Amino acid sequence: MNNWVIVLIAGMISTCMSFYIAVLRPQMQLNDLAPVVIGAGESYPSPRPGAALIGMHIYRESGCYYCHTRIVKPYQFGSDYERGWGKRRTVARDYIGDQPLLCGSLRLAPDLANIGSRNPENYSVPWKFSSTNNLDIERTARNMLILYDARLLNPDSIMPSYKQFFKTENSSNSVHSINGEGEFIFQNRRVIPFDDAKRLADYLLSLRAEHPLFEAPQPIEPSKKIMNTSALTNIFKTTGEPLK
Repeated sequence: MNNWVIVLIAGMISTCMSFYIAVLRPQMQLNDLAPVVIGAGESYPSPRPGAALIGMHIYRESGCYYCHTRIVKPYQFGSDYERGWGKRRTVARDYIGDQPLLCGSLRLAPDLANIGSRNPENYSVPWKFSSTNNLDIERTARNMLILYDARLLNPDSIMPSYKQFFKTENSSNSVHSINGEGEFIFQNRRVIPFDDAKRLADYLLSLRAEHPLFEAPQPIEPSKKIMNTSALTNIFKTTGEPLK
């Protein structure tokens, strides 16, 4: 038998084994993953509600995953914990039900793996609006501001504005304010989100990957440090009063 035939057969065997090890085997392992039961009738990860599911496709079509990841790195691979981006590392089980998978690969902006569960004061400029203790409402309202113009919270932000998701009207009120529906007053303009903005905000609110898992338990001594936000400018007071 000629040597080239032996080399060809060896190459084909090597290619097939590499494909099995690098592609097929991991895929088979991922297909065996199932949500974990966390309570009566509850599991993690839970299916996304309809609006959040639509928002996931808006997230993809808007190209958000080009700059944002959904991967909290382990302690030894970065400072994600210190930044307040998560309480544990991200694992494959966190992505069950996601189709397509939007974990991202290039981190030019903050990670979003747990954007739906972070305390607003722990990952951006402290801000409050009206008198509410509902953090989900505050997170949604803050995300609306960022979608409209991220520079309202961080003048140095490189995030593009998604003003096409909003409409504006003249307002006689010049006091900066925001409500639970994401409508806000800014520079004598009333900014009103369209349905696509609300659905995208619902998707962001559904990103909560912090439940302890067997393969990714929460660290015993999670860092309490947060981002240094002294250089950022905020348009709301921390007292709950509208900016005057």
